[in-house]
Amino acid sequence: MLNSEEYWISRAENRLLNAEKSSDELLKDLKKLYQDTINKLNKEIEAFIGRYSEKQGITIQDTRKLLTNDELKRFRQEAMEYFSDLSKHAYDPAYRNKLKSQIYSTLTKDGKILYSLRRNISRLDYLKMQLQFLVENMYMKENEAFTVKLGKTYEEAYMRSTYDSQRAVGVYSSFNSLNSSIIDKVVQEKWLGENYSSRIWKDKNSLIDALETTFAQDVAMGKNPREIARDISKKMGVKYSNCERLARTEFNHIANQATKDSYKQTQGIEEYKYVATLDSRTSEICQNLDGKVFPLSEAEEGINYPPMHPNCRSVTIPYSEDEDYSKLERIATDPKSGKSYFIPANMTYADWKASLSEEQGKYFVSQQKSKAQYKSDLKQLNEYRKLATQAKKRGYGELFDTMPTIISEFQSMKYLQPEKWDIFKENARIARSELK
Repeated sequence: MLNSEEYWISRAENRLLNAEKSSDELLKDLKKLYQDTINKLNKEIEAFIGRYSEKQGITIQDTRKLLTNDELKRFRQEAMEYFSDLSKHAYDPAYRNKLKSQIYSTLTKDGKILYSLRRNISRLDYLKMQLQFLVENMYMKENEAFTVKLGKTYEEAYMRSTYDSQRAVGVYSSFNSLNSSIIDKVVQEKWLGENYSSRIWKDKNSLIDALETTFAQDVAMGKNPREIARDISKKMGVKYSNCERLARTEFNHIANQATKDSYKQTQGIEEYKYVATLDSRTSEICQNLDGKVFPLSEAEEGINYPPMHPNCRSVTIPYSEDEDYSKLERIATDPKSGKSYFIPANMTYADWKASLSEEQGKYFVSQQKSKAQYKSDLKQLNEYRKLATQAKKRGYGELFDTMPTIISEFQSMKYLQPEKWDIFKENARIARSELK
């Protein structure tokens, strides 16, 4: 059956690492796409402001003025070009309807719906259409990139996992490459109520609303084109962060789905064992599931099968009642040194945590706090940096000679060096007092 649990865990983790590599490759391309879209958005906004602003800038009233006949003609031409472009991509159907409503008014007469060209189109309506098209185009390309890359990742993970699973049970049989229809069905399948496409479209709609609101607010506040461009870029940056999280979660899901499907296709595998990473970064839910065995027929993502959450690192391996796991080993990470070491394979996360020495326990707690408090600690460090700059100008710079310059060193002092942390806080208190 199994020669070494660590070997099979390693094989499962390698499949996950390959999925992460595919995710990184996709994100590298999408980052260029996002930046290109940012540049185009800013170009459209700059041209809009340059076209309609007076010496004192542009006002909300300026944006609400209706288009001239020539502008209206250009608006309709561009809209029809957008319609034509939609046919080249897999797009959100709601977008076509929204675009149609921007061009046509609907009337009902004798039970029939009649369409007539809208004439009451404002300058802001025109800009919104242009911005929306750029965002829609970006998300259409993003969706297509996800589809292709997820399909390839699933196929590769399935083939590798099937080979590993057959080797685990000692029963070998030929298996063919997956056809495109099977891969597409798996990739498009919903999990936790949605699939990647619906998550992308939902994120896209919130971005469009955010961009339109940001532009209107910035104009109302009298911001210049450079300031508006900066705010638009920030919104896009937030959405790219969402894209990163989505990619890592979706590729984790597809790799684990391939593993589960390969289990089902391998004679002799009826149960699987949940395996969490033995370090301080592991979530509480994965800690609790570590080492537990479940029937394959009851495997459910987010319940007892990974991924349990975004950026989940847990994996599964085939399980057999006949295997003596007390004679096998698995790898854990020393919280203090960061080095890997072996422990008995039948030790769960809770057992491993209880086995840590007092010194290792301190580092374990420190690492958990550092992760949980990262944002607030970074904010606190920046506040201390400002205070140190002010103190240096007033001749009290020596009070901050021992202040860490990077967040990891700051958190290490805060959570692992209580005496040094108390002295640092007292020096900061003195500095605030002197600067009053």
